[in-house]
Amino acid sequence: MDGDFGTALRRLRKQAGLTQEALADRSGLSVEGISALERGQRRHPRADTVDLLAAGLRLGPDERRTLVESAARALPSRAAQRSRVPRQLPARGPSFTGRETELALVTGLLARPEHRDSPVLVAIVGMGGLGKTTLAVQAASSVVDDYPDGQLYLDLRGHDTRAPLTALRGLTFLIGALGGDAGEVPDDVDQAAAIFRSLVSGSRLLIVLDNAADAAQVEPMLPASPGCAVVITSRRSLAGIVDAHHVPLDVLPVHESRRLLGRLVGDERLAQDPRAAAELARACGGLPLALRIVGSRLAARPTWPLDFLASR
Repeated sequence: MDGDFGTALRRLRKQAGLTQEALADRSGLSVEGISALERGQRRHPRADTVDLLAAGLRLGPDERRTLVESAARALPSRAAQRSRVPRQLPARGPSFTGRETELALVTGLLARPEHRDSPVLVAIVGMGGLGKTTLAVQAASSVVDDYPDGQLYLDLRGHDTRAPLTALRGLTFLIGALGGDAGEVPDDVDQAAAIFRSLVSGSRLLIVLDNAADAAQVEPMLPASPGCAVVITSRRSLAGIVDAHHVPLDVLPVHESRRLLGRLVGDERLAQDPRAAAELARACGGLPLALRIVGSRLAARPTWPLDFLASR
């Protein structure tokens, strides 16, 4: 009996007289995914992947048992599985307010990845300060159970004072986070992207690419596995990314600005001076970032009258 899953799969495929391409066609899996399994780059195939391979190889009961047992031996302990799965999403903000429609749209697009035949790409776009990252993290955190193979988060620094992250550096980070050898990532972006796609093939993985400069920066980091999803935030339209669902953000209306400010400093405090509260909300221009800055200042100085800050 073969000692590991990749060896067992390779032996059974060759015994069936199939190339990796032919097995991919029969099983519905990708060539990259089969290659990664045979090389041991992916050591822990899911049960449904093993079933698809067994069906594609047209295995008899004994050979199917061999393949299933090899896969079972490859599985780490439950504790080891939990420790290896990347969980990189930032914490959700406690005062998420005013984006219920957009949140429902994004979470609806991300939900039920097992029923998709292609990866889903969501681009949240709008000017700085609108809360794009907050919405992306809120939506991603709501569907983590649909993505058992992990959640990755990467700030691409597209509009940072520092230089934007290159696609190659982004791929190196993602490959390392998935258990690959970041020190062995080739300098060629296309080759690095191929390694990344092989690592995520057959996975249900959720990736948040925050603060993207443009489509060219993001494209090499997009997975091909249908069980994967990517949420991208950017100040620019990413129309160059084929099949991306664009979710544009605008400023908050006045009543939502007032509601967010109330969640940050307390409705009772705002009720003490409604005029100053309305002026603060108006002065922030419907920008969640500005409202949070004002709210944090007021929360840190509970004795400040609202009109003192409003007048400034």
